[in-house]
Amino acid sequence: MGCPRIKYIVIFKLKNKFPIKSICKILGVSRSGYYKWSKNLTTKRTKKEQVVAEMIKSYQEITHSTYGYRRMTIWLNSVKDIKINHKTVLRIMKKYGLCSKIRRNRKIKSICEAVHTYENMLKRKFSTNIKNQKWTTDITQFKGSNGILYLSALKDLYDGAILGYAYASNSKTPLVLNTIKQASRYLTDSKNNITILHSDQGAQYTSNEYHEYIESLGIIASMSRPGTPIDNAPIESFFSTMKAEWFPDTSNMTIESIAKDIDIYISFYNNERISLRNKMAPLKYRYIAA
Repeated sequence: MGCPRIKYIVIFKLKNKFPIKSICKILGVSRSGYYKWSKNLTTKRTKKEQVVAEMIKSYQEITHSTYGYRRMTIWLNSVKDIKINHKTVLRIMKKYGLCSKIRRNRKIKSICEAVHTYENMLKRKFSTNIKNQKWTTDITQFKGSNGILYLSALKDLYDGAILGYAYASNSKTPLVLNTIKQASRYLTDSKNNITILHSDQGAQYTSNEYHEYIESLGIIASMSRPGTPIDNAPIESFFSTMKAEWFPDTSNMTIESIAKDIDIYISFYNNERISLRNKMAPLKYRYIAA
Protein backbone atom coordinates (compact mmCIF):
# COMPACT_ATOMS: atom_id res chain seq x y z
CA MET A 1 0.00 0.00 0.00
CA GLY A 2 2.64 2.48 -1.12
CA CYS A 3 0.33 4.95 -2.88
CA PRO A 4 -0.64 7.85 -0.54
CA ARG A 5 -4.03 8.18 -2.25
CA ILE A 6 -4.96 4.59 -1.37
CA LYS A 7 -3.88 5.19 2.23
CA TYR A 8 -5.99 8.36 2.36
CA ILE A 9 -9.02 6.40 1.15
CA VAL A 10 -8.46 3.85 3.93
CA ILE A 11 -8.24 6.64 6.50
CA PHE A 12 -11.40 8.24 5.14
CA LYS A 13 -13.31 4.96 5.55
CA LEU A 14 -11.98 4.34 9.06
CA LYS A 15 -12.07 7.88 10.44
CA ASN A 16 -15.38 7.35 12.29
CA LYS A 17 -14.04 4.23 14.04
CA PHE A 18 -10.49 5.23 14.97
CA PRO A 19 -8.59 8.47 15.62
CA ILE A 20 -7.20 9.94 12.42
CA LYS A 21 -3.88 10.63 14.14
CA SER A 22 -3.43 6.95 15.01
CA ILE A 23 -4.38 5.69 11.51
CA CYS A 24 -1.99 8.15 9.87
CA LYS A 25 0.82 7.00 12.14
CA ILE A 26 0.17 3.30 11.39
CA LEU A 27 0.03 3.92 7.63
CA GLY A 28 3.01 6.25 7.67
CA VAL A 29 1.39 9.37 6.22
CA SER A 30 1.12 12.90 7.56
CA ARG A 31 -2.14 14.29 8.88
CA SER A 32 -1.61 17.48 6.89
CA GLY A 33 -1.38 15.42 3.69
CA TYR A 34 -4.57 13.56 4.52
CA TYR A 35 -6.49 16.75 5.38
CA LYS A 36 -5.38 18.39 2.13
CA TRP A 37 -6.57 15.33 0.15
CA SER A 38 -9.84 15.22 2.14
CA LYS A 39 -10.53 18.90 1.46
CA ASN A 40 -10.03 18.42 -2.28
CA LEU A 41 -12.29 15.36 -2.22
CA THR A 42 -15.02 17.29 -0.41
CA THR A 43 -14.74 20.16 -2.88
CA LYS A 44 -15.06 17.81 -5.87
CA ARG A 45 -18.05 16.04 -4.33
CA THR A 46 -19.73 19.32 -3.49
CA LYS A 47 -19.32 20.58 -7.06
CA LYS A 48 -20.72 17.33 -8.47
CA GLU A 49 -23.58 17.49 -5.98
CA GLN A 50 -24.36 21.06 -6.97
CA VAL A 51 -24.50 20.11 -10.66
CA VAL A 52 -27.01 17.36 -9.88
CA ALA A 53 -28.99 19.74 -7.65
CA GLU A 54 -29.25 22.25 -10.51
CA MET A 55 -30.54 19.53 -12.82
CA ILE A 56 -33.14 18.49 -10.27
CA LYS A 57 -34.13 22.10 -9.63
CA SER A 58 -34.64 22.85 -13.34
CA TYR A 59 -36.71 19.72 -13.83
CA GLN A 60 -38.82 20.35 -10.72
CA GLU A 61 -39.67 23.74 -12.23
CA ILE A 62 -40.80 22.03 -15.43
CA THR A 63 -42.83 19.41 -13.55
CA HIS A 64 -44.24 21.83 -10.94
CA SER A 65 -42.27 20.02 -8.21
CA THR A 66 -44.18 16.79 -8.82
CA TYR A 67 -41.24 14.37 -8.74
CA GLY A 68 -40.26 12.59 -5.53
CA TYR A 69 -36.77 11.13 -5.08
CA ARG A 70 -37.64 7.73 -6.60
CA ARG A 71 -39.07 9.20 -9.81
CA MET A 72 -36.26 11.76 -9.98
CA THR A 73 -33.67 8.97 -9.66
CA ILE A 74 -35.21 7.19 -12.65
CA TRP A 75 -35.13 10.44 -14.62
CA LEU A 76 -31.47 11.14 -13.78
CA ASN A 77 -30.38 7.57 -14.59
CA SER A 78 -32.38 7.04 -17.78
CA VAL A 79 -32.76 10.51 -19.31
CA LYS A 80 -29.68 12.37 -18.09
CA ASP A 81 -27.52 9.20 -17.99
CA ILE A 82 -26.19 9.96 -14.51
CA LYS A 83 -25.49 6.89 -12.42
CA ILE A 84 -26.74 7.81 -8.98
CA ASN A 85 -28.66 5.90 -6.32
CA HIS A 86 -31.95 6.93 -4.74
CA LYS A 87 -30.41 7.58 -1.30
CA THR A 88 -28.04 10.17 -2.74
CA VAL A 89 -30.87 11.81 -4.70
CA LEU A 90 -33.02 11.97 -1.56
CA ARG A 91 -30.16 13.54 0.43
CA ILE A 92 -29.53 16.16 -2.27
CA MET A 93 -33.23 17.00 -2.63
CA LYS A 94 -33.56 17.46 1.14
CA LYS A 95 -30.36 19.49 1.42
CA TYR A 96 -31.30 21.92 -1.36
CA GLY A 97 -35.05 22.08 -0.63
CA LEU A 98 -36.07 20.30 -3.82
CA CYS A 99 -38.54 17.74 -2.46
CA SER A 100 -41.91 17.24 -4.10
CA LYS A 101 -45.11 18.74 -2.72
CA ILE A 102 -47.00 16.85 -0.04
CA ARG A 103 -50.31 15.37 -1.13
CA ARG A 104 -53.57 16.39 0.44
CA ASN A 105 -56.38 14.04 1.32
CA ARG A 106 -59.47 14.24 -0.85
CA LYS A 107 -62.89 14.44 0.72
CA ILE A 108 -65.18 11.47 0.16
CA LYS A 109 -68.21 12.32 -1.95
CA SER A 110 -71.72 11.40 -0.93
CA ILE A 111 -73.44 8.48 -2.64
CA CYS A 112 -76.53 9.30 -4.71
CA GLU A 113 -79.61 7.18 -5.09
CA ALA A 114 -79.20 4.70 -7.93
CA VAL A 115 -81.40 3.87 -10.92
CA HIS A 116 -79.03 1.18 -12.26
CA THR A 117 -76.53 -0.49 -9.96
CA TYR A 118 -73.88 -3.02 -10.92
CA GLU A 119 -71.79 -5.71 -9.27
CA ASN A 120 -68.24 -4.83 -8.23
CA MET A 121 -66.30 -6.72 -10.91
CA LEU A 122 -62.85 -5.44 -9.91
CA LYS A 123 -63.04 -6.28 -6.19
CA ARG A 124 -59.89 -4.17 -5.67
CA LYS A 125 -57.85 -6.26 -8.12
CA PHE A 126 -56.32 -3.28 -9.86
CA SER A 127 -53.49 -4.92 -11.80
CA THR A 128 -53.73 -6.23 -15.36
CA ASN A 129 -51.35 -6.97 -18.23
CA ILE A 130 -54.04 -6.56 -20.90
CA LYS A 131 -54.94 -3.25 -22.51
CA ASN A 132 -58.50 -2.00 -22.04
CA GLN A 133 -59.43 -4.84 -19.72
CA LYS A 134 -59.96 -2.73 -16.62
CA TRP A 135 -60.99 0.91 -16.79
CA THR A 136 -61.86 3.13 -13.84
CA THR A 137 -63.57 6.52 -13.88
CA ASP A 138 -64.76 9.26 -11.55
CA ILE A 139 -65.49 12.99 -11.25
CA THR A 140 -63.73 15.61 -9.15
CA GLN A 141 -64.16 19.35 -8.79
CA PHE A 142 -61.98 22.46 -8.71
CA LYS A 143 -63.16 25.59 -6.93
CA GLY A 144 -62.06 28.66 -8.88
CA SER A 145 -62.46 32.37 -8.32
CA ASN A 146 -65.49 32.54 -10.63
CA GLY A 147 -67.15 29.17 -10.09
CA ILE A 148 -66.63 25.42 -9.92
CA LEU A 149 -65.15 23.29 -12.70
CA TYR A 150 -65.95 19.57 -12.79
CA LEU A 151 -63.47 17.10 -14.27
CA SER A 152 -64.36 13.59 -15.39
CA ALA A 153 -61.48 11.21 -16.20
CA LEU A 154 -61.08 7.59 -17.26
CA LYS A 155 -57.94 5.58 -16.48
CA ASP A 156 -56.73 2.28 -17.96
CA LEU A 157 -55.23 0.10 -15.23
CA TYR A 158 -52.95 -1.57 -17.79
CA ASP A 159 -50.57 1.36 -18.05
CA GLY A 160 -52.17 4.07 -15.92
CA ALA A 161 -52.95 6.24 -18.96
CA ILE A 162 -55.83 8.70 -18.91
CA LEU A 163 -57.67 7.61 -22.05
CA GLY A 164 -60.45 10.15 -21.83
CA TYR A 165 -61.38 13.25 -19.88
CA ALA A 166 -63.82 16.13 -20.04
CA TYR A 167 -64.61 19.18 -17.94
CA ALA A 168 -67.69 21.36 -17.57
CA SER A 169 -69.39 23.80 -15.20
CA ASN A 170 -71.70 21.00 -14.07
CA SER A 171 -71.34 17.30 -13.28
CA LYS A 172 -74.31 16.01 -15.24
CA THR A 173 -74.34 12.77 -17.24
CA PRO A 174 -73.13 14.30 -20.58
CA LEU A 175 -69.79 15.06 -18.87
CA VAL A 176 -69.33 11.34 -18.19
CA LEU A 177 -70.50 10.27 -21.65
CA ASN A 178 -68.03 12.65 -23.32
CA THR A 179 -65.24 11.08 -21.28
CA ILE A 180 -66.20 7.55 -22.32
CA LYS A 181 -66.57 8.64 -25.94
CA GLN A 182 -62.95 9.83 -25.94
CA ALA A 183 -61.72 6.61 -24.34
CA SER A 184 -63.71 4.42 -26.73
CA ARG A 185 -61.27 5.36 -29.50
CA TYR A 186 -58.69 3.13 -27.81
CA LEU A 187 -60.91 0.07 -27.99
CA THR A 188 -59.80 -0.49 -31.59
CA ASP A 189 -56.23 -1.33 -30.50
CA SER A 190 -57.39 -3.89 -27.96
CA LYS A 191 -57.03 -7.65 -28.34
CA ASN A 192 -59.26 -8.12 -25.34
CA ASN A 193 -62.96 -8.67 -25.99
CA ILE A 194 -64.10 -7.63 -22.51
CA THR A 195 -63.71 -4.14 -21.04
CA ILE A 196 -64.81 -3.51 -17.48
CA LEU A 197 -65.58 0.11 -16.59
CA HIS A 198 -65.59 0.71 -12.84
CA SER A 199 -67.15 3.73 -11.13
CA ASP A 200 -68.72 4.77 -7.86
CA GLN A 201 -72.49 5.01 -7.34
CA GLY A 202 -72.81 8.63 -8.44
CA ALA A 203 -76.05 9.56 -10.19
CA GLN A 204 -74.28 9.92 -13.54
CA TYR A 205 -73.17 6.27 -13.48
CA THR A 206 -76.54 4.90 -12.40
CA SER A 207 -78.52 6.79 -15.05
CA ASN A 208 -80.33 5.25 -18.02
CA GLU A 209 -78.17 7.27 -20.44
CA TYR A 210 -74.98 5.83 -18.98
CA HIS A 211 -76.40 2.30 -18.97
CA GLU A 212 -77.48 2.48 -22.61
CA TYR A 213 -74.26 4.11 -23.85
CA ILE A 214 -71.78 1.66 -22.33
CA GLU A 215 -74.01 -1.22 -23.36
CA SER A 216 -73.86 0.02 -26.97
CA LEU A 217 -70.06 -0.09 -26.76
CA GLY A 218 -70.05 -3.61 -25.31
CA ILE A 219 -68.54 -2.38 -22.05
CA ILE A 220 -69.38 -4.15 -18.79
CA ALA A 221 -70.23 -1.85 -15.89
CA SER A 222 -68.73 -2.34 -12.45
CA MET A 223 -69.50 -0.30 -9.36
CA SER A 224 -68.05 0.38 -5.91
CA ARG A 225 -70.00 -0.52 -2.84
CA PRO A 226 -71.68 2.42 -1.08
CA GLY A 227 -69.29 4.48 1.05
CA THR A 228 -66.11 2.66 -0.03
CA PRO A 229 -63.97 5.03 -2.16
CA ILE A 230 -61.05 2.59 -1.82
CA ASP A 231 -62.93 0.32 -4.27
CA ASN A 232 -62.09 2.96 -6.88
CA ALA A 233 -58.62 3.78 -5.55
CA PRO A 234 -56.69 4.12 -8.86
CA ILE A 235 -58.70 7.05 -10.22
CA GLU A 236 -59.00 8.56 -6.73
CA SER A 237 -55.21 8.39 -6.54
CA PHE A 238 -54.86 10.12 -9.91
CA PHE A 239 -57.05 13.03 -8.82
CA SER A 240 -55.18 13.30 -5.53
CA THR A 241 -51.81 13.33 -7.30
CA MET A 242 -53.00 15.82 -9.89
CA LYS A 243 -54.29 18.28 -7.32
CA ALA A 244 -51.21 18.02 -5.13
CA GLU A 245 -48.73 18.33 -7.99
CA TRP A 246 -50.43 20.93 -10.21
CA PHE A 247 -53.31 22.54 -8.30
CA PRO A 248 -52.32 23.11 -4.65
CA ASP A 249 -54.63 26.16 -4.54
CA THR A 250 -57.15 27.14 -7.22
CA SER A 251 -58.97 29.83 -5.26
CA ASN A 252 -57.28 32.62 -7.23
CA MET A 253 -57.63 30.88 -10.60
CA THR A 254 -60.55 31.27 -12.99
CA ILE A 255 -62.23 28.09 -14.19
CA GLU A 256 -60.95 28.95 -17.68
CA SER A 257 -57.34 28.95 -16.50
CA ILE A 258 -57.94 25.77 -14.50
CA ALA A 259 -59.24 24.09 -17.67
CA LYS A 260 -56.10 25.08 -19.60
CA ASP A 261 -53.88 23.72 -16.83
CA ILE A 262 -55.85 20.46 -16.77
CA ASP A 263 -55.04 20.01 -20.47
CA ILE A 264 -51.36 20.68 -19.78
CA TYR A 265 -51.18 18.37 -16.78
CA ILE A 266 -52.92 15.38 -18.39
CA SER A 267 -50.69 15.70 -21.46
CA PHE A 268 -47.66 15.80 -19.14
CA TYR A 269 -49.00 12.88 -17.09
CA ASN A 270 -49.65 10.69 -20.14
CA ASN A 271 -46.58 11.54 -22.20
CA GLU A 272 -43.79 12.67 -19.88
CA ARG A 273 -44.39 11.87 -16.21
CA ILE A 274 -42.44 8.73 -15.30
CA SER A 275 -44.48 5.93 -13.75
CA LEU A 276 -42.69 4.22 -10.86
CA ARG A 277 -44.25 0.91 -11.90
CA ASN A 278 -43.28 0.98 -15.59
CA LYS A 279 -40.26 3.33 -15.39
CA MET A 280 -41.68 5.45 -18.23
CA ALA A 281 -44.69 7.61 -19.11
CA PRO A 282 -48.02 5.74 -19.48
CA LEU A 283 -48.63 6.27 -23.20
CA LYS A 284 -44.98 5.60 -24.01
CA TYR A 285 -45.24 2.27 -22.20
CA ARG A 286 -48.55 1.56 -23.93
CA TYR A 287 -47.03 1.75 -27.41
CA ILE A 288 -43.59 0.31 -26.62
CA ALA A 289 -45.14 -2.73 -24.93
CA ALA A 290 -47.67 -3.21 -27.75
